[in-house]
Amino acid sequence: MGIENTKFGIFSNHIYEHGLPYWNGLNTLIFAIVGILFSLNREIFWHKIHSNSLGWILFCFIILSSIMHIVKQVSNSKTIEKIEKNKTNEIDLLNNEKNELDIKIQNLESQISKINNNSIEIVEIHLAYLFEKMKLGSNERISLYKLINDEFYVLGRYSSNPELKRRSRTSYKKEGLIFKAWQEIKFFKNSGIPVADSKRTKFRRSYYKVVNDLAQIEEETVWNMKMKSRSFYIKAFKDLMNLEQTSIIVIESKNDRAFEEVEIEFTLNQDEEKRLVAFVEKIDWDFPNINKALEKGF
Repeated sequence: MGIENTKFGIFSNHIYEHGLPYWNGLNTLIFAIVGILFSLNREIFWHKIHSNSLGWILFCFIILSSIMHIVKQVSNSKTIEKIEKNKTNEIDLLNNEKNELDIKIQNLESQISKINNNSIEIVEIHLAYLFEKMKLGSNERISLYKLINDEFYVLGRYSSNPELKRRSRTSYKKEGLIFKAWQEIKFFKNSGIPVADSKRTKFRRSYYKVVNDLAQIEEETVWNMKMKSRSFYIKAFKDLMNLEQTSIIVIESKNDRAFEEVEIEFTLNQDEEKRLVAFVEKIDWDFPNINKALEKGF
């Protein structure tokens, strides 16, 4: 048990922290005693000393004490001022460090965006290669998706038709043919799906009914699709360790009998599947994480 935890230690710390007010009170009390002694103006303490003499002694003491009190106050004020100045400097230093970290984070986010764009470009270049190798046309397109938080996100898309290549949304819910293929590993159909009518009632009775019978999906979702396809080849891919499904490819066409399953799989062989999965995993691992970057001090 240290002395600071004893009653004496606690008392000493209290006096040290509150010494100036006590000192000031003591000086005031002595001044009062000096006044009383001068007002007595007679021998005191069994006629051993005159009250005025003792008053002058205490008066000199109080003057000296007051001077020391003022010096101590000035010293404390300078110490407090120095502490406040140091605190201000530390706050300014922390603010400067925060600003530097903010700039680093912004730069990191910019780098992430560039990596993102570059990775997507690489994927789309390879999808374009597959598109040409499969001899697909302006009514067809290829899309590669990754399942993230129960939604399919577009990692890459290619079509020779700019309108079909355009992304109307970045992610798709777990419904329809893409979810059916996800559950069954693969889905193929190239006939029996009618042309989508531009009138809602006919659309509902024909195209939507057939598609919804194949795999349940909301009517509004299908109605708003820019590409209402009639031929589909959809296949889910497992990771490189062959442990779990991570991505899915959708090859689709607005035409009936646009391609045959055997033709697609001749091009989309095991080597190509592994290549696509490698792209998916590379994108996943190449993206820095902002939270991790913050933890590392960026």
